[in-house]
This record gives sequence, structure tokens and C-alpha cells, in this order.
Amino acid sequence: MSGQEQLEATSLMRNGICRAIRIAIIFVATVANAETPAAGHQVFLVQNSGWMEPFYADPSSKLKPLVDALITAISDSEEQVTVASFNQKTPANPSPNLIYNGKPNSTQLKTALQSLEVAQKGARQGMADTDFKEAIEASIGALQRRPGILWIFTNNKNSPQNDPDTVKRNREFYTLLHHTAAISRTIAFPLAMPVKGKHYTASGLMVYALAYGEEADRKLQQLISTGRIGKVLLEKPLRLKPLDSDPVEFSAISAQKSDGGWSSRVKFSNGSAIIDMDVDEKAPLLEFKALMTNIFNPYRIDHAQLEGKLSGIWTADLAVTPTEVKELSAGESKEVSIKLPLPLANVPSPWSPAMMHNFGRVFTLRNTMELILTNQQLGIPDGFKKRLGEIFPGDPMPDVFVPPSDARTSSVKIPVVVNLHYPVYPIIVISILLILLLAAMFMLMSRATSRRSDLVNIRIDGRTESFRLARSETREVKDGAGNAIARIRRNLLGRPVISSAGNKDDLTRISIEN
Repeated sequence: MSGQEQLEATSLMRNGICRAIRIAIIFVATVANAETPAAGHQVFLVQNSGWMEPFYADPSSKLKPLVDALITAISDSEEQVTVASFNQKTPANPSPNLIYNGKPNSTQLKTALQSLEVAQKGARQGMADTDFKEAIEASIGALQRRPGILWIFTNNKNSPQNDPDTVKRNREFYTLLHHTAAISRTIAFPLAMPVKGKHYTASGLMVYALAYGEEADRKLQQLISTGRIGKVLLEKPLRLKPLDSDPVEFSAISAQKSDGGWSSRVKFSNGSAIIDMDVDEKAPLLEFKALMTNIFNPYRIDHAQLEGKLSGIWTADLAVTPTEVKELSAGESKEVSIKLPLPLANVPSPWSPAMMHNFGRVFTLRNTMELILTNQQLGIPDGFKKRLGEIFPGDPMPDVFVPPSDARTSSVKIPVVVNLHYPVYPIIVISILLILLLAAMFMLMSRATSRRSDLVNIRIDGRTESFRLARSETREVKDGAGNAIARIRRNLLGRPVISSAGNKDDLTRISIEN
């Protein structure tokens, strides 16, 4: 290339991704209007404008095999995928251009990819530019209603009508990416791929994935966590958005109870902190020792203050140590301590009726522990800048990788599950008491219903008289003149009891001898 051509190329390189996003939005909107896609529908856009010429002309180019391999790896066998090329629309060159819509891993898909070539503006007008600004306003509404993952293959070089104002166009894309609610998550993979064509050479390719909507966001995260993307794109993805959530992840080292004892019944599983403890443990405070790992790849957390809070069934401010983090690069870990208060005074007693009914079972408390990074300052490592410079020589790092100025706070929420194990001894104690009570009642009833007669001797006016009484039987007591002066009976315990027959003074004349 001549010096003038090189200067022109450098001034136009930074606009590619902006135009790629715009055509992506148009194409997804077109698909959404034609037919309602399933949640997480995946669209693959491959740039074929003039600056992509070496990727199509070089026999050793891995562009087409890469697209085919990624589609096969991340798409389900019965999933419907859409593949299109994009450049700049002209009357003679429609764009985006649908080349395939169907099942992945098919002969038809491979044939469609092989047919891809550099697009022309028109007869004798040269290779196509890339510019899709005119359609962004008309399509963004459809994207907000149709969740999907958009994959873009580009070398970040573009020439929209030879427009030299690339800084302005990049800033438009920067605003779109970081401030459009429809874009939930964006990741990128810079790939070294040296190719040489008849007109140009290139050193690498950029692959972007944009999730539109929460359902697509969840699917994209699942594709990352299950390793399906990693089968083809071997490096960890670069996260461009979001930068206000999940900056770190935790892995537990240990946990210490407030009484000084160490507990091995605390673990982190599937992003949750799970605590198992007996309900009668005297541990109102639990201190976590955990590793906090920066997952803001490629960003380095240059500085942030650490705060913690608890919300849900019970609320509290959490004491976090250290109170700030500095110079934590992506993938690096730092040990932190988090003191978690446990509201055991407010949980059901082992002696409560509900717990008696569920004795020996587990009572679960669910809460959310949130770690907040405030006054967050993100930096980009020099090594990352150098690597981008090697893959895209002569092209300054795209503005898209500069963290937005408002990314000052981020947080990670950790579900806290407290499993309180209730003992069986309360039901054993209650069972024993019930058995004793039933035995006593049985004895009383036995005595009450017994018909055996017992001899009772009483003394009346100085003389002794004997009565034979059965249980619950009552007899009259008469004096020497034959007058009834009292009544005698046996109570439930079998003891003789004397009661007045009318004149209470007569009771002074009577006493029981046995």
C-alpha cells in the first residue's frame, strides 16, 4: 500500500465495530418482524466488506471454519440459527444479506459459508464499505421485544463512504453499547489470525457476542459457564458490559463461630453460601474467610472501597475486612473476612408445636449477602493494550474497551442459606412425659373403678364403729340414738372422707382411726 493509502486505512480502522453493531440491530429486527424467534435465538453476522479481503483471499484463512465450528459448538441440534453477511448497503448490494437459516452442523450451512466472498458496491465500483447508521433508530424497538444473542465477526476495520470522522462514529457506538438497556451483556474475543490477500493484510479478528434481554443474557452466561464457547474460542471472554454487577466471585476457605470454634459446615456452592448448624448452637455471629477473585476480565480493579449488607428475612450491615481493594488484576484473588450475624433468637424454638411436628428435620432461612464496590476505578493492563496492538497493528485500542466514566459502583449478591438442624430430644422428653401421665391416669381410673371393699374404723362419741366401703361408695354415720350425723365415703385415692349430714358441729364428735 502507498503512504496515502496507509494513512487513509489508519484513519478508518476504528469504525468497524460501530457499524457492525448497527447492522446487527437491523438484521435482528428483521428476523423478529418476520417470525417470532425462540428466547435466546442466535444470529451470526460475518463482515465481508473490502477490508475483510485477506480473510477471503488467503487459502490458509480460518474465518469460515471458525464460524462453522462456533455455531456447531454453541447451538443445540434442533435450534434454528441465522447467518448473514454484512457490509454497506447500496442499490446494487443488499445488506445484511441472509445466507442461511436452519439447523446447525448441516451440509447446507457449510455450503452457505463457503459461498461467502467480498461484497462489491456495484458494477465497477469496487469493494463494499460498511455503514448502517440509517437503520438503527428503526430497529432498536424490535430488539427490545425480541431476546437473542448476536455474534459478530469483524476485523474492526471499516470505510463508511470514506468518512474520516471515525472518532465521532466510535463515540456513537460507545454510547449505544453502554447505555442502551436492550443490550444486557457484551463479551469479546480478540483472535490472532494473520492473513494476506491481494490488496490487504491483517493480523487478527474480533468476535463479539451481544445479549439482548435478560433471557439471552442468561443463555450467554450459561454458554460461557458450561464451556461450550471455550471449545472453540480458547481464551476467557473479555467483558465489556455489564460493569456494575458481579465484579468478583467467592470461594470459601473457612468459617469461625463467635465462640472461637471453627466450623467446617460452611461452603460456597453454585454461587450460594450454605451454612449448616444446630439450632441450639450459641453462634450469633459467623466470620467467613473467603477468596475474592476479580472476574472483570480484562479490567484491573485499581481501587474500590468494600462494603457489605444483608437483606431478606433479616437485615444488617456486614463488617468486611479489608475495607478497600487495590491493584487486583483480572483472575487474581484476595482474601477477605465477612462477619455474618445469625438471628437465632428469632427462629422457632425446638419446643414449639411446629417443630415438634417436624422433629429431626431442617428449618431453612434464606437471605442475601451483598458485597458492594464503591468509588470503583477500573484500569486496562498494559499487557492487554500491547496484545491488541499486535493483533490490530496501527489501530489504537477501540474506545469500546475504555470503561465508562459512570462505572463507579458494582456489587455481587450471594444467596445465604442457613440450614438449622433441629434435635430429636424434645420429642423424646415429651413422649416420656406423656407416657408417665397416661400411666398415672390409668392408675387413678383403676382405683376409681375398683369394687373391692375396705374396712374403715371411726370413733363416734368415744366408741368405735367399723364400716366396710367399696370405691366411690357412701354410707351414713349414726350416733347411739340412731340419728344420722355424718356421711363417710372413699375418694379416688381410696382414702376415707367424712362430710356433714346437716349440722357441721356434729363433725367434732367423729374421728377416723385408720
